[in-house]
Amino acid sequence: STFALTLSPVALSLEELIPSTHLKSHIYAIVIRTVLVISTLVVALSVPFF
Repeated sequence: STFALTLSPVALSLEELIPSTHLKSHIYAIVIRTVLVISTLVVALSVPFF
């Protein structure tokens, strides 16, 4: 979807800032993407005609 295509580069650039350890890097990637989706949802619900 276009939402995933728009959000993916942002998530990847944020994930690059975190030092990579095998297990923690996967958990941080999930947390970063979840926070991005939730923040987008909050903005969409709070701004009319988003």
